[in-house]
Amino acid sequence: MKTSTKQNPGQSKTLGKAKPQHYWQIKLATPRVEFKRQLVIISGSISYQPMPQVSLPENRMLSDKMQQALNQQINEELCSAYVYLGMSAAADQIGLPGFSNWFKMQYQEELGHADRFFNYILERNGSVDLLPIGKPELAEETPLSLFEKSLKHEQHITVCISRLKDLARGESDHATDVFLEWFVREQVEEESNAQNVIDQLRLVGDNANGLFLIDRELATRTAAPAE
Repeated sequence: MKTSTKQNPGQSKTLGKAKPQHYWQIKLATPRVEFKRQLVIISGSISYQPMPQVSLPENRMLSDKMQQALNQQINEELCSAYVYLGMSAAADQIGLPGFSNWFKMQYQEELGHADRFFNYILERNGSVDLLPIGKPELAEETPLSLFEKSLKHEQHITVCISRLKDLARGESDHATDVFLEWFVREQVEEESNAQNVIDQLRLVGDNANGLFLIDRELATRTAAPAE
């Protein structure tokens, strides 16, 4: 019996050998990059010399005019403290311990204001010049007259602070201008506090019970916390 082998079209004549496959080999050429470093050598001797004396920048220094005005304000604040200390004694002498306490706390607050100006001048590399303090002018006072004098005095201090602000801006002293902002706000509060008590005293008039209630309220005032 004969067996015939038929070849399929496209079949290789050589059995057992796979038809060779074609591969494409792609070579990517990477350019050669060379990095060159330049080493700079500084030769020579090293000598140590003293630091040159450097003057402080203008924004760290107070002008003579500004320094004088700030020293004057220290005096104003210390005079205020002296005035309030006298008022405290006067209120105590007429049997109003609450009024006496209020003025004593105000005395301590004014000392704190003077201390702020004192520290600020030193921070700006200035010189502090402490001026003499005058005697407070107090006669026979009533509760109302004491607070009317207090309000008048605070209005005077407000004018002093406003003049300092104007001077700082005229001198282009931005640091002092910002520093004084706290005092501007403080003076609004100081005048308002004095005016409120004046209004209450005028309302009660000669009523002893009303005066007693105001005195008791003023006795509750304590020293303001340091800021």
